[in-house]
Amino acid sequence: MEQPKGFVNSNFPDYVCKLTKSLCGLKQAPRAWFMRLSQTLLEFGFLSSPMDASLFVYHKGNIHLFILIYVDDILVTSTDPSLIQSLIKKLQTEFKMKDHGPLGYFLGIQASRDSFGLHLRQYKYIGDLLHQTKMAGAKPASSPCTTGLKLSVHVAAKLVLRYLKGTIDLGLWYTKGEQTLQAFCDSDWAGNPNDRRSTTGYGVFFGSCLILWTAKKQSVVARSSTEAEYKALTITTAELYLLRMLLKELHISLPTAPTIWCDNNGALALASYHVFHARTKHIEVDFHFIREKVANRDISLQFIGSYDQTAYIITKGLSLAPFCLLRD
Repeated sequence: MEQPKGFVNSNFPDYVCKLTKSLCGLKQAPRAWFMRLSQTLLEFGFLSSPMDASLFVYHKGNIHLFILIYVDDILVTSTDPSLIQSLIKKLQTEFKMKDHGPLGYFLGIQASRDSFGLHLRQYKYIGDLLHQTKMAGAKPASSPCTTGLKLSVHVAAKLVLRYLKGTIDLGLWYTKGEQTLQAFCDSDWAGNPNDRRSTTGYGVFFGSCLILWTAKKQSVVARSSTEAEYKALTITTAELYLLRMLLKELHISLPTAPTIWCDNNGALALASYHVFHARTKHIEVDFHFIREKVANRDISLQFIGSYDQTAYIITKGLSLAPFCLLRD
């Protein structure tokens, strides 16, 4: 390391420092910190999750303890509250750390819990964002994207901020329920006017609680709406498979195979049966991954009408009535 300003040795100004330990602020510091923390947790009897490098699990009989790491912030949850306190005391013998108590604010998300469940919202984060962009006094909007809206920085971005102002009190509600995994999957077709690529969107529910959602432009141009939906199905299948493996690590067993709801009969037929070879052989091999999972009954595919397709809300611009129906 170069000698820091103000501490340069006048006799050897060209010399550098040989570090005996990592310093905060250096490029290698985050990795060194994570390796130190993870090694300590492994010595405590935790196992590192192969599905998520930041997740550590501890199982002993009916007692389960989970640790989630984000840089130097740590979330801990357990079936035994006394075990959490015991872990905190052990960590305090190894590191300088502070216990902030029950989860209240983390990565811009406010969390509040009562006897009925957990409520997550981003009231403070949205307020700070509106203040930074000088949109705090803007008129609220009922929808972030209307039908036929042309996306542009100075129009669409401001519309999203106005929508956030009008929905600043909304959030996600998590309650106990059935331990089932299901996803709503959709795709538009050639929706991008510049390169005519389609957009994949899906939302994953554990029971009745939304736990994951994504909207992403596909990497290649689809030749038909069926092909676009089929690619979306495959991407969603891969995500559900990973989530299923993660739930197994948490000792959560699913009574039935995860279900994907899709509103395109052609895509469902293409994923379930080895047909239309001449018309689909151009589709990349990795997209046929879904056929194997369906054949092995690792995934269940179901049809859903467009009116009830929850994923519509993240792939298409909707009028106010259907947007509010799907959102709520």
